Amino acid sequence: VHTVPWDQLFRNPHQALLHSGNRPEEDCGLEGLVCNSLCAHGHCWGPGPTQCVNCSHFLRGQECVEECRVWKGLPREYVSDKRCLPCHPECQPQNSSETCFGSEADQCAACAHYKDSSSCVARCPSGVKPDLSYMPIWKYPDEEGICQPCPINCTHSCVDLDERGCPAEQRASPVT
Repeated sequence: VHTVPWDQLFRNPHQALLHSGNRPEEDCGLEGLVCNSLCAHGHCWGPGPTQCVNCSHFLRGQECVEECRVWKGLPREYVSDKRCLPCHPECQPQNSSETCFGSEADQCAACAHYKDSSSCVARCPSGVKPDLSYMPIWKYPDEEGICQPCPINCTHSCVDLDERGCPAEQRASPVT
């Protein structure tokens, strides 16, 4: 009962805590029923790093942790308001520096696979329609992993692709 900051939880100054039949605090300590060291100010609902009212260091999901996986470990994370948040899966984990600066694909320090415009992607777009138009976009990765536009963008049938994955020639679609 004494490890919960009741005065901070009550909304009305006239609220008061009424408790009875609580075990002596020293009995709880002897049984290991004390706040985890990762709980800020020794305030908790029960034992363990998931029972803290607030964290001393960082919060990952529902668990207090000593550090975020910014420099090592997987998945890599970034810190926002003392919370460990995951980097986008297309961010390449970095050694001795931050992997990302946010959770989006355009907030990576480097890409795990390819880069299309400002975003990291698993593969370059091939035959993707970016909007409701009927004009698909075809791109291939260059030597540096940057997605480049193919010289031919098919508007009809794109069956034959070259070694880069670009349309080799444009054929007219069969009319039915």
